[in-house]
Amino acid sequence: MNNTINASNNRRSDVDSAQNCWRHWSAWGLGGVVALLAAALLYRGIFDAFAQGPDALLYARSLWGVAHGDFVNPVADAHVFAIHANLVLFALAPFVWLMPAALVLILAQAAALGVTLGLVARAFHDATIEAGSSAKWAKGAGLWGGALAVVLSPIVLNPFVFDPRPELIGVPFLVAAHIRMVELGVVDRRVLIYAMAAVLCREEFALVVAATFAFSPLATLPRSARPLLRRRTLRFIAFGLLAYFLAWALGLRFLLGGTLNVAEMHLAGQGELDVPETASTFALFKLEIAAVVATTAGTLIWRGGRWLFGALPGLVFLMANQLIVRHQLNFHYGMLVAPSLIAAALAGYRAWIRAGRPHRHLNVAVWTTIALAAFILEGSAPGGRRFWPRRFDLARDDGSLHFGLATRNPEYVAAHKTIAKMPRSHGVAVLETMGAPLADRDIITSTRWLAKDVEAGRPVRPEIQSVVVRRQEISQLGRKLVHRYGFRLAGLTEGPLEWLTRDPAHVDIPWERFQEPLAEEKCRRPQVSWASAGLELCEALVQPGQRATALIRRRTAGQTLTGVRPVIFLARESGARPMWVAQGLVSLSDLPVGNAVRVFTDEARNDWMESFGLVDGDGHRIPEAPP
Repeated sequence: MNNTINASNNRRSDVDSAQNCWRHWSAWGLGGVVALLAAALLYRGIFDAFAQGPDALLYARSLWGVAHGDFVNPVADAHVFAIHANLVLFALAPFVWLMPAALVLILAQAAALGVTLGLVARAFHDATIEAGSSAKWAKGAGLWGGALAVVLSPIVLNPFVFDPRPELIGVPFLVAAHIRMVELGVVDRRVLIYAMAAVLCREEFALVVAATFAFSPLATLPRSARPLLRRRTLRFIAFGLLAYFLAWALGLRFLLGGTLNVAEMHLAGQGELDVPETASTFALFKLEIAAVVATTAGTLIWRGGRWLFGALPGLVFLMANQLIVRHQLNFHYGMLVAPSLIAAALAGYRAWIRAGRPHRHLNVAVWTTIALAAFILEGSAPGGRRFWPRRFDLARDDGSLHFGLATRNPEYVAAHKTIAKMPRSHGVAVLETMGAPLADRDIITSTRWLAKDVEAGRPVRPEIQSVVVRRQEISQLGRKLVHRYGFRLAGLTEGPLEWLTRDPAHVDIPWERFQEPLAEEKCRRPQVSWASAGLELCEALVQPGQRATALIRRRTAGQTLTGVRPVIFLARESGARPMWVAQGLVSLSDLPVGNAVRVFTDEARNDWMESFGLVDGDGHRIPEAPP
């Protein structure tokens, strides 16, 4: 047995001595190039377009909080580690003092992909050298193996081009551990260190390591084989990791304020963002996932199938997960099966290359073709069917992909300009998909949660000083914020987003854009006046079945009208048709003296007091007065 161990170590030494410029530069160079491309793609999505889900904001705020000693994440209203046991945040926290938290996550995730690819390419190269093949074949084998097992395998690559998150840092650690186990045929202390580092990135990795150790194909080693770990020791470690996961999932998480919402979302498909599926479509999507797993590395994994045991926990989760089933292959869930699949692919390649079988080029062509087809059909990177160009501002008007990085969508530009204006001192409510760049602040939440509070009539937290409202939410959420909670426009973009604030220093209502032409002439003989409010009705038009329009002027300062409803202003431009602007985001109580604006009412009524809600602070109707 000791001879076997020595032989393994000697083989490893031979490989180490065979290091050359290619191994140092080509493997890591390939990983570096892919990492840079991934970082550019993720940056484009987060800072120039919008995220693919809510997690980028969630994890960016968690990281910023850990860096500043604030362990309660206001986005989830829960302790940072009640969301997931991402202890790796402590290692990333110092970088937050140098750059935004979202950028730290982007660079870390891109680096994790680059390291994973470099490790795999190097391992394929070493396996080829060990088999006695020529250096020329080894060079190509390294690049080919890295591309086959990582770049062209959607279950491995897709998580890295999804929204940035800290747990993907654990993947290269697990890959390094698996590669070392495959190459040496043993588990030593370095493997254990790599595996424990991955567990610190996310609690589910404990299940992956436990399954790998408990069902490891490694031979039983004698007690004297140190620093190597025996099978009994591996099973003891596996049991400890399982206990750690259960302790967090069933105990510590709830002590920190966690709820069952996560389990309900994933296992019962009860999330708010979920898309219900029929039984047949659910089964089809699960078969699709199984096919993607089966074709990893062009089916090369089946030649090293005994290493697939570590993928069982992740595979079970993928099959049982009912959250947004049709898009699960785009998400990060593949990280739970990727390391074991890579190990199986490497073991299969080592067995194949050592066998010296004929028709090598045919085998390579078949595996490559299968992997390329899998990437085209299921990849979420550029070139794959699941890639969403609009999410990265890489779409033409017809939705097709383009790579013109200098070309920007005007709506995205306007949206990011809007959110960039919000002061860091403000507590903000933003869209989850665009909030990651704003995560570096004490108070930040989602407009989705804010809308629930507003709909239920609950008070908006006083710390929330700014809210970003989507154009389609103006008629509901926006108007209620203005009418009930004292928010006001902070400028008017007429773009996809509008900024509302309660901070007087940032209120900016562009009344000049609403000013009615020839207002003085039209308001010489007002029809109705509300003297105490300082308002007068100059013109009124009511058409059956249509909204009423009115020209209203502020004649004097009058009293503060806390009950005046937000209205829709009608702006007129010379030679152009009338158009609506500021739909419900302004109130007549803010109309400056001397200004006259044309408005639409909520309904076709002739009772202007009811239509505009002309009531005083006590809720009493303001009486009309002769003009």
